[in-house]
This record gives sequence, C-alpha cells and structure tokens, in this order.
Amino acid sequence: MLNVSQSCISKFLRRWNCHKSVENLKRSGRPKKTDDRCDRRIIRHVKCHQKQTLNEITNTINQLAPLSIASRTVRCRLRSCGFTRRKVQKAIVISRIKWIRQVSWCRQKLGWTVKDDWQSVIFSDETQTVIGQNNKVYVWRKVIEVW
Repeated sequence: MLNVSQSCISKFLRRWNCHKSVENLKRSGRPKKTDDRCDRRIIRHVKCHQKQTLNEITNTINQLAPLSIASRTVRCRLRSCGFTRRKVQKAIVISRIKWIRQVSWCRQKLGWTVKDDWQSVIFSDETQTVIGQNNKVYVWRKVIEVW
C-alpha cells in the first residue's frame, strides 16, 4: 500500500520498539582528535599567516598545542571551516612617482625617429624565467572572500 519494502517497515518498527524513537542513532566512529579550542587556534593562525604552507601551519600548531596532530587533520579542519588553498593572482601596481617618471620619459622620446634614434635601442619582453623554483604564491582563503 505504501510502496515501501517490508524490510524497511520492520526496521522502523524494531527501532520504535527498542528506543521509542524513529531517529537514527549516533553512529560509532573515531572521535575528533582536536577540540573546539584547537580548531579555533588553527583558524586564527591561518587568518594571520595566509601564505604559510600546510606543513608550516601544522608545525606551528604542534608547538603551541599539547597534542601532536597530522597535517591531514589540519587540512580537514580548514576545509570544514571553508578555507581553500588558492594561487594569488598577480596585479601590476605602479606607484604615482613611477607613473610620472614613465610619462616624462615617453614625452622626452616623442621626437625620436626610427632611423636615427630608435635603431640603437634593444627591446625585450621583460620576462623573467627561473628554472628549478616554484614562483607561485598560494594563500589560504575562504571561498566567499574576494581575491
């Protein structure tokens, strides 16, 4: 009549007879190694030191806390609070003084000709290439924060 299997009904009735409730019981499992205080300490540390790696954060927390926790635990706590590891977007920032100098340099060169003056100038694309190092900067941020 209800389009529900007989085993589902029997489990429901057994749960009601034993516990006088149909709510699911608390499941067994490994308890959290960190308490709420330690979780708050991790979040507070990450907010102050966003550029630190996961291992650096874990080492700092282990020095402060009486118990030793793994980096996987720290990562789980950060993810549960909404933090993710993101690459910083690079923005070109030019100061006012540098901008004034660039404009004055360009105005000085307005009268230059290709044959006489610009022929002796070498241009480059100003790209820096570093081999063997990771120049990417990552930060811990919440998903809702503006980059």
